[in-house]
Amino acid sequence: MKTECAIVWLRRDLRLHDHRPFFEATQVAKNVLPVFIIDETIVGNLPVDDRRISFIQTCLNELQEGFSEHGGKLLVVRGDPAVLIPQIAADFKASVVFAGKDYEPAAKTRDQKVAAILAKQGQKLVLIKDQVIFESREILGLSGEPYKVFTPYSRTWIKALESAKASHLREYKPDFKTLMPASEIKMKSVSFFDQRFKPQELSIRAGEKAARSLLRGFVEAVPNYHQTRDFPAIEGTSSLSPHFRFGTLSIRAAVRYCYDHFSAGAKVWL
Repeated sequence: MKTECAIVWLRRDLRLHDHRPFFEATQVAKNVLPVFIIDETIVGNLPVDDRRISFIQTCLNELQEGFSEHGGKLLVVRGDPAVLIPQIAADFKASVVFAGKDYEPAAKTRDQKVAAILAKQGQKLVLIKDQVIFESREILGLSGEPYKVFTPYSRTWIKALESAKASHLREYKPDFKTLMPASEIKMKSVSFFDQRFKPQELSIRAGEKAARSLLRGFVEAVPNYHQTRDFPAIEGTSSLSPHFRFGTLSIRAAVRYCYDHFSAGAKVWL
């Protein structure tokens, strides 16, 4: 039986498609509310012309359009997520908050704090692996400890992927019909540019559509990637690093792409 409401807390996963936390939320809830927090504990001391802010805001604008097309809304609020996520969960009576698992120390501390407050409210935080294929201690050496050298690690990584490729590379398709209707979300969304940040020109287009376009365009360069990637004068790389950083492209989509266009270059990129 589905719960009435769930929240999907967007962080380093600014996309609509192949989004596992969003997918899982749509499987268990009748109404799913997407939320993004402009985390003042992170951005509070950034310069006003930080280009990352323009990249993120462009992604949020595209997400807002995408959710609107399905009758929903992305709620964007500003402050401390350790305060705001429990508060929003309480306001909307959401029994569960889904989010992609983060591995940086500060993020882990933040998530532990949010989980503890939600638990006191009778709600829970569910963290789901989404920004990596294998996490933490899933890939270990024969000693049972993490690898310290890349090449043997990569061999074991590939072997583990090949053993269950279908499950590791599954495409998660959220049910957009479960989005909470925009009319039920009375809180007003904010923007990075409402206050001190100033829009900046970007050398790389932001957003999920741009990321998917870059991936499709990489088809001509990927066969020679192993020969051209080290030469700045040659457009031999994917230019997808910012998109992986902010999750506008699923890592699973990139790995599937390697197998769909397999070559010596694709093997090195993988």
